[in-house]
Amino acid sequence: MTSYSLYAEQAKINTKTNKINIEEKIGQLFIVGFAGLEVRSDSDIIKLIDKFNISGVYLADIDDEGYARNISGPEQLSQLVLSLQNHVKNKKKQKLFIAVEQEGGAMNSLHKLSGFNIGKNLSQQKLGFKEDSSVIYRQALHQGKELSRYGININFAPVLALSINRDSPVIARYERSYNFYSNLVAKDAAAAVKGYQEANINCTFKNFPGLGSAEYTPGVNIPDISRTWSDKELMPYKLLINSGQFCPLVMVSHVINRKLDASGVPASLSKKTIKILRDQLKFRGAVISADMTRRDILLYAKGGEAAARALIAGNNLLLYIGHPPKQLLTLIPEVIYYLAAETKKNPALLTAINNSYLRIQRMKEAL
Repeated sequence: MTSYSLYAEQAKINTKTNKINIEEKIGQLFIVGFAGLEVRSDSDIIKLIDKFNISGVYLADIDDEGYARNISGPEQLSQLVLSLQNHVKNKKKQKLFIAVEQEGGAMNSLHKLSGFNIGKNLSQQKLGFKEDSSVIYRQALHQGKELSRYGININFAPVLALSINRDSPVIARYERSYNFYSNLVAKDAAAAVKGYQEANINCTFKNFPGLGSAEYTPGVNIPDISRTWSDKELMPYKLLINSGQFCPLVMVSHVINRKLDASGVPASLSKKTIKILRDQLKFRGAVISADMTRRDILLYAKGGEAAARALIAGNNLLLYIGHPPKQLLTLIPEVIYYLAAETKKNPALLTAINNSYLRIQRMKEAL
């Protein structure tokens, strides 16, 4: 793209920016979960979209805490996504991000038993054992096309963890790592990226800065990987970004890593940690937080304070899945109103919101 084209695109986005209020601008930085197999005008998620211009939704059959969500089968999912996108279109709002987690293996939003054509659906570990990146490419392409068929445009995959701790309750137990070696993880992930790109799916590298050495039980306490983590866990990100074969999103996890931030702030709230992703690894896409309603991050910071810290740290999108999802009807307004009020006295927060909004608008222009 020429410098003139970039200038014209920026001017177009700036014009849109000036026409919306601060709450609607903040709303574009939120991807929100909900419950329900269909949506109506009085649905919780529709109320949030209408009032706050929410950027996108997170879909799943059930979540990792056992709450029923919003995927039961192909026809139902098609109608749900169509209803959501038609609603924002009729309201003259931008297209929604529709996000799922389809890693393969046990970590999926779409299942074969529900009627979805997801192929063999091998885990990342089993794909890595194949020692054939073309198999990974074909699975990502096949599943990516299946996601696209139902209007899904974001997949929170692949995982870039190294299989360091073979007993890890968060990675190894669910076969979520391609390999122990960073170069092989990068090679396999590049094949997945290629498949997703060809299927028009925005993929997501996760969970920065690396969970392969983790020994904790996720969601129970604040995980501290300072002792077990090493900088080789950054290498897959570095190799992929340098090669130009990378996802447009990176998800930052709720882990304490004093090797990157001596203060002990979780990575998702750590400016120092995200600065490594931006300045050292040269990532130019969008940064998204891990779920801001998980118990582990809530032990450290809650509500609007946590959201403000996450945005100032460098997250461009905030993920709120909700446990249970009903809580989001009150939580999201509280957080957005808090952020809007804080912008009047916190210039750093206002700058972070404006910069993130522009980045998300550029991403949405490509949907």
